[in-house]
Amino acid sequence: MRFLLYVLVAVLLSNQGASAVTGSNSRTRTIDFPSKGLGKFYIDENKSQFLSQWPEFAERKWAKGRVTVPYDASIGVETYWCTGDCLPDLRLLKPTDIQLLDVDGSVLTHSGVKYICKLTGLRKLILEGTDADDRDIELIARRMPALQELNIGYTRITSDSLTALSKMRGLKTLSLQRNKVSSAGLAKLADVPNLSALNLKETKVDDQDLAALSRCKKLAALNLAKTKITDKGLSRLLAMRSLRKLDLSENSLSDAAICSVVAKLENLEELNLSGTEVTDKGVMSLGKLKHLRKLWLRDLRDVSDASIPSLIAHNELQDLELQKTNISGSGVQKLANALPKAEVHLHALCKCRKKSRVN
Repeated sequence: MRFLLYVLVAVLLSNQGASAVTGSNSRTRTIDFPSKGLGKFYIDENKSQFLSQWPEFAERKWAKGRVTVPYDASIGVETYWCTGDCLPDLRLLKPTDIQLLDVDGSVLTHSGVKYICKLTGLRKLILEGTDADDRDIELIARRMPALQELNIGYTRITSDSLTALSKMRGLKTLSLQRNKVSSAGLAKLADVPNLSALNLKETKVDDQDLAALSRCKKLAALNLAKTKITDKGLSRLLAMRSLRKLDLSENSLSDAAICSVVAKLENLEELNLSGTEVTDKGVMSLGKLKHLRKLWLRDLRDVSDASIPSLIAHNELQDLELQKTNISGSGVQKLANALPKAEVHLHALCKCRKKSRVN
């Protein structure tokens, strides 16, 4: 009898331990993917709290057959792992099975877009590099009002799509990379109340277009790399006091614009000035940007060791890229010693390990 009592106590303690380990994330749900596969699926990296209890999802897995996933996890699917056109098989999923869908590189037809629109639980949709056009975007805007992130870079859309997108009240992040957009179309984006991140890289956005963009008061992240902007139009950014991330790389911008505009955007946390015409003078003017965490200064041949004291003043820096500048090796080491939180990059583009912090 005493032995049985010991066994019962041991079982109870074991169950308590299991509860402590699994916690509230132990609930599950099933997804029935097509038997021939739908690419690969994963848990959204922003929901990493699930990975400690579900380590098997640290790597992408084949979206094939019945799978069990954490109940509250955001599940993403990448269809470019498929062979052939698998988008029609999206119709086999329940509307809320997945929350992220990436069809980059897949064959996208108007019928395929209709299948996508049935997935009303989607919060993020990537159509980059597909044949999506204005008609497709109009359908998405009408059928998926809850969508929060949309990537339609390298597609066939025009500014007409921006009129449709302006009706998406929940849209927060939008990528229009290398698409044809106009001032009139960009002005429509001011009607999107929650738009906080906009990617216009490799578009033909110019100074006049920046005037239209200045109405987007809630923008926190703006990518203007490889556009047509100049010093003259950059002053429009002064109206965007909410900016936290700004990419101005590969533009014809001089110290004058950096000193008179960028240096006054005091809430900036990430700034990319790579491939511009900025010199030591422009870098030194950034002293008021007390919140900088990441600063990219690649391909700035006129940035030298003279900038080191001003860079050291940014003691919250976590990432500092100095490839192809005129800063010396000893200068980089001095920066690394003075900026204990930062990884300092001088050579090839890579992610340096925390142990070295310098490359």
